[in-house]
Amino acid sequence: MTKHGKDNSSRFAEGSAHVIASAFTNHVTDYDATTAAAGCHLPIAYLAAAIPICDLIQFRSLIPHLLTAETKEQLVERLIKKFSIKNTTGYHMGGFSG
Repeated sequence: MTKHGKDNSSRFAEGSAHVIASAFTNHVTDYDATTAAAGCHLPIAYLAAAIPICDLIQFRSLIPHLLTAETKEQLVERLIKKFSIKNTTGYHMGGFSG
C-alpha cells in the first residue's frame, strides 16, 4: 500500500515482467560476447566453475591478457603477482609490498 492507500503490486508486476523480458533478450539472446571480449582492453580475470560457462580457449584467444584460476586463492595470488606495485621510493606505502 502507498501512503494514499493504493496497492501498486499489479503495476510493479507488469513493470517487472517488462524488465525481465527485455533483460533476457538483450543479455542472453542478442548479446554478442565475442565482440565484447575482443574489445576488452582492461585487466580481466576468469575464475573457473565446476561446469564451464565459456569456451576458455576462444576466450583466451580474444583476450591474451586474461588471467585464469581454478580457486579464489589462485586468482588472488595471480592478481597480486601481475599487478603488484614495487616501492622504490623508500616511502611507506601502507598495504602495498615492495
